Amino acid sequence: MRALMLILLLLTLPAAACRGVLTACKSNLNNIATAMEMYATDHQGRYPAHMAELLPGYLKSIPTC
Repeated sequence: MRALMLILLLLTLPAAACRGVLTACKSNLNNIATAMEMYATDHQGRYPAHMAELLPGYLKSIPTC
């Protein structure tokens, strides 16, 4: 019985890690979108030509997934 529980636990750990990475990536994308909207508001509706233009006023750093 213990072996079965251990196997089930080991099988679910990678899935949980993948969900965590996916959640972090979605959050990063949301932060980028928000920063771009803020930039556009401050620049007569124009979006930045390069992500670096969002630094440091709109993002502390360019997030990665």
